Amino acid sequence: MRTLIVILIGIAIAAGLVSARTALKLGTKAATIFSLLWLVFCAVDTYIGTTHGYSLTDELKIHALIFIVPTAFAYALQKYLARKTA
Repeated sequence: MRTLIVILIGIAIAAGLVSARTALKLGTKAATIFSLLWLVFCAVDTYIGTTHGYSLTDELKIHALIFIVPTAFAYALQKYLARKTA
């Protein structure tokens, strides 16, 4: 359940950042910036999980999903919005 919640939060943050890219003057870099920030979040969350008794293998499996889904959404949304405005 926690994994789903974190993925949905990531998708919401990605949607907000990519949608506000013109207001924030990010241009086509919005998805890349989100990806880097989301990677840092995933790395910190992996570290916290391993300090609470979960194995690194278990954490990496879960965090691969937590990282890939919102990041793929961010790039897909950015591509969609770029086509829509062009």
